[in-house]
Amino acid sequence: MSTSDLRTKLTQVDAQICSPKHAHVVAAPIKVAVQQRPHKIATFPVLTLPVEITIQIFTHCLPSFENLPNRGPLMGLKAPPAVFLAVCRAWREIALATPALWSTLRLRFDLIPKSDAAFATGQVEEFIHLNEDELDLDVLFPIARVRDIIHLYAHHIAHLELYSSQVDIHKLALDTVDFPILRHALIDGGHWSLGVENPVKIFKSAPQFSELILEDVTDLSHYAFPMHQLTKFEGPLGDLQLFAFAPNLIEVACYVPESYPPPSSVITHTCLQSLRVLDSCYSPDSAMDVLPHLTLPKLRTLDIKKVAATEPASLSEFLDRSGAQLRTLAVYVHDFDANYDEWMECLSQLDDTLEHLDVWPASRRFLVMILSKDSPMPLLRLKSLIVKDAESLSCDFLLESLVARSSHLQSFRICFRKGCRAFLSEWKLMTNGTDKSCHSLGQLAQAGTIIRVGKVRLL
Repeated sequence: MSTSDLRTKLTQVDAQICSPKHAHVVAAPIKVAVQQRPHKIATFPVLTLPVEITIQIFTHCLPSFENLPNRGPLMGLKAPPAVFLAVCRAWREIALATPALWSTLRLRFDLIPKSDAAFATGQVEEFIHLNEDELDLDVLFPIARVRDIIHLYAHHIAHLELYSSQVDIHKLALDTVDFPILRHALIDGGHWSLGVENPVKIFKSAPQFSELILEDVTDLSHYAFPMHQLTKFEGPLGDLQLFAFAPNLIEVACYVPESYPPPSSVITHTCLQSLRVLDSCYSPDSAMDVLPHLTLPKLRTLDIKKVAATEPASLSEFLDRSGAQLRTLAVYVHDFDANYDEWMECLSQLDDTLEHLDVWPASRRFLVMILSKDSPMPLLRLKSLIVKDAESLSCDFLLESLVARSSHLQSFRICFRKGCRAFLSEWKLMTNGTDKSCHSLGQLAQAGTIIRVGKVRLL
């Protein structure tokens, strides 16, 4: 009997139960039997997947290392990978047999209750597997025990976070242990004072180590990493020597304060494809303009919108010197109207390659230059355009320009500065109004163009 037939039978039994009272005694046991039957013959397609596919699904459910919640409180048993253990026996066996699901060791010793367990071998290790929600935060954990636990699990660690001073990290002796699968590390030295004169050696034997994040005010010069292995770096820099000592870097997100002296000569890096200059929470808008000091021929993504000091001449000279074919550019457009010719020369160098442009602030003249179909610099390859802190302009012009670019422009986002209420009101009426405007918006929708217009600064 099929599941459909069983449902029909169940409906019939319910009808019998609703009939005279004496029929209930006969029909009720039949209903229980019919209800149990579908569970016995039901199939669960997810359990028929090959184990390899299930493992891939489990792996994709894990949060990325950068998105681990708060990098603080432990996730407990309600999130991957622990949640897979509670679904069924098959999933539990697959999850426990997949090392990749358990390769991130996040040791929060401040969350372990103060007790003799801090010194007792074997007891602390239980907290690595069993996370509690309410724990005593007032604990001074012996650094020797931290070292023992990290060394114990070193062969299983693919991601490691360290929140400690340079002195304590030195005591961990991370250069004396093998990390065969370690790929990613985060170090947060906070404001703790130094106490080690020489750079602390870390991950001397970690053949797969390639990604490093330094947080807070941690100084790269305080540590000696296998720099030649790095392909990704994020954090503050005291100088630009990272680009000279790490020849295999592909992606860098860094902050260099203006107070640091520039290098004596231009540094050439032949592998870097993405450079993002960050700002600092301690001194916003004070990042150094690093472009005059670098030559990056392989660069494809450049984000310098946090560097208000970048002049169009500096960017133009960098592009000319590097010969880089940028696909993505995010830039602070410094005084466009007063430097119109310089900005035009600079952006014209990207006319044949640029696909993604993110700019702010944007004067009316800049918007006309970028959007007009008759612009001397049409940027024909442009697929996405983000404009922040824009001056007001004509709604008809904006709509006409977007339609003209609809064959290649996939995404357009613009936010206006204060005082543009008239434009926003007109735009709202236009999107709900005339046949002409509706027809144009229909063309954009048919082309798949995503449009967002508003007054809140888009980040």
